[in-house]
Amino acid sequence: MVTLVEYHDVQIPNRERSIRKWLGRLGLKAFFQLLEVKRADGIGQSYELVKDRLAELEEMKAKAEEIIAQGQCFSLKDLAVNGRDVISAGIAPGPEVREVLNRLLNWLLIGKVRDPIKFRVNDKQ
Repeated sequence: MVTLVEYHDVQIPNRERSIRKWLGRLGLKAFFQLLEVKRADGIGQSYELVKDRLAELEEMKAKAEEIIAQGQCFSLKDLAVNGRDVISAGIAPGPEVREVLNRLLNWLLIGKVRDPIKFRVNDKQ
């Protein structure tokens, strides 16, 4: 509940990249709950003032559902690589392993890696 109140006024851009980041930050359940809180907040205002925002929230929900259905990566647990993989690639065990994984996740989220689908958990290559 605290998380929902904390973020209810934050503007989330209606882009896949932003939606993936927020899915990763909040988790599935809290992300969809946040969209509902934002919707309820909008409904409590003048419809004419918020109708575009309400439509945008529905688009965001659909995009999030599509991201999930496609198995796109948006959290560390979704990465196809894990700490053992990073260590076997030559990184010494310790905090740097998590830094490498976080960097890879960030690259996926911002689109620096072209095809995040290739990094799904079940698609290790």
